[in-house]
Amino acid sequence: MQRPDADLLNSALKANLRVRISGRQADATNAKVAGVLGAEEIDAAARGRMKIKIDDVREFQAYFLDEEACKEMLSPYKTPVKDPEPQLEVIPQSIFGLLGKEEQR
Repeated sequence: MQRPDADLLNSALKANLRVRISGRQADATNAKVAGVLGAEEIDAAARGRMKIKIDDVREFQAYFLDEEACKEMLSPYKTPVKDPEPQLEVIPQSIFGLLGKEEQR
């Protein structure tokens, strides 16, 4: 989950965003950083409840899927990722034979 942070949402970015959407925030400071005053007042038990600010702030109910339901729905589409083994060509060579040739010179 992302949380609002003044470093992430700088004033230049916020000035160019007309619409702001926020879920429940921990406190008024985070709601202010997100740009949706009152987002801290959303009931924690109301899953999927959000606030949107276009001209004024309105509350709406978004779809809510818990993490387990998401995993179950996406599992047929997941494929295991296997790191490929590097294909290294190993050439057997005796270092002692090379040393012997060097000594003969």
